[in-house]
Amino acid sequence: MISKLKHRPRPDTHQNEKRTESGNLGRYVYLLMLAALALGMINFLWGDRVFLRADGLVLRDGHMLSVTSISRVETVAVRPGQSVVEGELLYQAASHEMLTNLTDNSLRVSELSGRVAALRARLKMVEALLPFASEQQARATEHAQAVTALADRGTVPVRQIDEATTLVYAARRETALLTSEQQSLMDEIIELTSAIQEVSRAKIALENHYGNGMVRAPISGTVGDQVPSVGQVFLPGAPVAEIISGEPYILTYLPRDYVFPIVIGMEVSIALGRIDAQGVVEEILPVSQSVPTEFRNVFRPEPTRQLARIQITDPIAFPTFANVRITRSLAKPLLAQLGSLFPM
Repeated sequence: MISKLKHRPRPDTHQNEKRTESGNLGRYVYLLMLAALALGMINFLWGDRVFLRADGLVLRDGHMLSVTSISRVETVAVRPGQSVVEGELLYQAASHEMLTNLTDNSLRVSELSGRVAALRARLKMVEALLPFASEQQARATEHAQAVTALADRGTVPVRQIDEATTLVYAARRETALLTSEQQSLMDEIIELTSAIQEVSRAKIALENHYGNGMVRAPISGTVGDQVPSVGQVFLPGAPVAEIISGEPYILTYLPRDYVFPIVIGMEVSIALGRIDAQGVVEEILPVSQSVPTEFRNVFRPEPTRQLARIQITDPIAFPTFANVRITRSLAKPLLAQLGSLFPM
């Protein structure tokens, strides 16, 4: 007996087979996906008009340290993010230009002091000669008066009268020259002394400013992320380091088309990853600024947005320069609108 190796169904029996009906789950999933996509597009295009969603930066007040002359860093005593107190050493730098200026000021003070010493010596000599010149003038005047009296009697020749007059003139001239030189020396000494004081004050101020190259923290705070390296050379005006201090606040970029007004005192939510905090709009700044690169959307251009300052009310330590998200629940403005329309 021969058996069949494979059973083949007869084609004339297909219409009598029972067909299984598929459910509507796939259709519902497809419609749900379409609805979610539509809601996502609506939220992407017009969501900012209804929901307050803004980007912000966590900032603190900073004090930038810069150099006023060409300087070379010799030693560094801090690292990025280190907490420092006022007066603490940050780094030491050497400036050939500052040392040259200090040397020039010292030489200038020495030169002026030498001139003052020479003038005072000359003044002492003039003051010592002036009494003798005055006495000589008095004697010559007295002699001239005696000769003139005798000349009136006709007992003295004219030549003696001329000699007496010449002596009086010479004595008066010597006295006048010594008096004039005395006043001139005193005035010059006063001017040079004032110049010495000015140069000395400038030298002291320069020494205090340079401080042997020791740069100390002007305020208490935290060192920024940029710290100089040993051997690095900075040009005048170049920033070297930054000290961050004060309470943190958020500088946020407000949305353009928000249906509800954004006012001072508005409560907002601040989110940074898993960190959530509450804040209050402290100030709306009358300036606009371009949105930073990290906040821009590649699918649409980002114009300038108005800036606002938000105070963090919760005692949560946000890292400085962190990007945060500012939001506000829609229920609060809706309840406020309903409360204004239907007062109790």
